[in-house]
Amino acid sequence: MQRNLLTTGEFARVCHMNKQTLFYYDQIGLLKPAHVGDNGYRYYSFQQVETYNVITVLKEIGMSLEAIRHFLEDPSPTETLRVLEEKERDVERKMKELERTRAIIRNRKAQIRRAVHIDPTAQYVERLPARHVCLGTCNGDEGEKEWTASLMTFIQAITEREVDVGHPIGGFTSLSTIQRDRYGAYDAFYMEVQDVERPDVIGWCPVDVAVAYHDAHYETIGETYDRLFHWMDEQHLHPTTGSFEEYAYDELTMGDSNEALVKVMVPFQRIAEVDE
Repeated sequence: MQRNLLTTGEFARVCHMNKQTLFYYDQIGLLKPAHVGDNGYRYYSFQQVETYNVITVLKEIGMSLEAIRHFLEDPSPTETLRVLEEKERDVERKMKELERTRAIIRNRKAQIRRAVHIDPTAQYVERLPARHVCLGTCNGDEGEKEWTASLMTFIQAITEREVDVGHPIGGFTSLSTIQRDRYGAYDAFYMEVQDVERPDVIGWCPVDVAVAYHDAHYETIGETYDRLFHWMDEQHLHPTTGSFEEYAYDELTMGDSNEALVKVMVPFQRIAEVDE
């Protein structure tokens, strides 16, 4: 036997693997020993350490053991480049998915942390920053079943486009609809999404809004609108387009949809600006 051969145990220690894995690789023809002694003992060459390293890398980038075996049977520079380029694209796609998942987690955490410090009895003015959003149509005159179908269609579209980064789904209601006390009769759904160049992602300019929170059953949200509009009158703020509603707390956080905390935002102009 050549002196540069390694026993199964030695090879396993060099490669930081267990002998059972080595036996299995031999069994499926993936990494056969360089020499088998008369006593049945397996021996491996130092060159096979590099082969094992290649197998490990290919496994880590998602190749099956069967695919690796076929690849090693007839390797070539051209085939190696093809495999590596294909797997590089897979890795980039997975990294993109992980980045989006991390963004979802971070945005959800930030949303909850902000909500913890909310005073649900307060009204104030907030400047919404420029945002990129996806819109979904919703007819405020639809029945509950049709409304739910519109929402599910919007959620499905957001999921398929892979632009969701953890911001809440919002609803926009026109001012004329609100003035008829038809709350929740949204004209559109929207969701802030990651900044991507897509025809279905639009940019919203910064806007000043009057804010109030509703922390009771949604059926009584009209009381929150009355409170907010009364405060806006006192502050000489004139509502313009309508209102935006988003959940600051939702049933995922609270465990009960009746306890959800709704953020109501109404764009406005100051009375002096309107008079001009």
